[in-house]
Amino acid sequence: MKLIHCADLHLESRMDSSFSVRLAKDRRRELLLTYKRMIAYAAEQGVAAVLIAGDLFDSGKVSRRAVRDVLSEMQARPEITFFYLCGNHDKNNLSSLSALPENCKTFSAEWRSYPVGDVVVTGIERFDESAAESLSLDPSARNVVMLHGQLSSGASGNWNINLKSLAGKYIDYLALGHIHSHSFGRIDGRGKYAYSGCLEGRGFDECGEKGFLLLETEGREIESTFVPFASMALHAVNAELDASLVTRAELEARTESAVKDIPASDMVRVSLTGERGAELTVDTDYLSRVLSEKFRFAKVIDASRLAVTADDYKNDVSLKGEFVRLVRGSKLTPEEQDKILECGIRALRGEDI
Repeated sequence: MKLIHCADLHLESRMDSSFSVRLAKDRRRELLLTYKRMIAYAAEQGVAAVLIAGDLFDSGKVSRRAVRDVLSEMQARPEITFFYLCGNHDKNNLSSLSALPENCKTFSAEWRSYPVGDVVVTGIERFDESAAESLSLDPSARNVVMLHGQLSSGASGNWNINLKSLAGKYIDYLALGHIHSHSFGRIDGRGKYAYSGCLEGRGFDECGEKGFLLLETEGREIESTFVPFASMALHAVNAELDASLVTRAELEARTESAVKDIPASDMVRVSLTGERGAELTVDTDYLSRVLSEKFRFAKVIDASRLAVTADDYKNDVSLKGEFVRLVRGSKLTPEEQDKILECGIRALRGEDI
């Protein structure tokens, strides 16, 4: 039997703090379309159940249209059972928003178990120490447990899950949500846990491959395979600068070299790092515009340092030398000193500040 384990779809995310209003709106549509594509994939692959381990929506305020879109996909696939566990973002679960189709199963503040094919799916919406103690599974069954939260070595509760408290509970597979990148590990000699990660990256803190886990139950253990499924990826890369760069063309070439292997359909953020000479003018708006012609979205930020020290101008009797020594000898932070020096050196060269 096949199952899909997914989580953290965050439908209806705003995303307007990272992208333009138009692009954020497009990305919201893509989150929903990727959910729909995943359901179509499940039907094509003969998947018996889809496990949604929390944060289907991005907040408790969900539009009726979004709920209709989600439920209509479930209703259109009666051969698939959907298990929806409420996460910390989607505080109002589907059952409080609309009548659910028969093939959509939800959970509550108490443990609930549902048989499907050759497994039993069990879940609870808020896991704490008492929940760990009250979990009772049939040792002869093939047990899948769904939880939402961060694995912790401390006490369970407040979206923390003490993994040790689940050892010896006859879990074969622990389907987790809350962490937005996929990972695997062992609970004990019998069972393992996995985070599926999110389906789509929504910002540059969610870079890399995104998708879901395809589970198969033919052997004693439940085998899981990560399936990359996002419509596009986000990339955060560094472009290392050095004092040899002088012209805008050289800086542009260094920036473009850092992204040369990234597909044009993806989004990129380039951080300029390293040290730059005093003669180099960094215009991140210009560089962002250049890359935006090559990628769906591009942003360049300057995290480099100005390679100018007081010792470099120790014996310089010019106005520039006096200015550098004064700034580098001040009690300002290195970042503040860099900004003042860059503006001052531009002004001394007769450039716009």
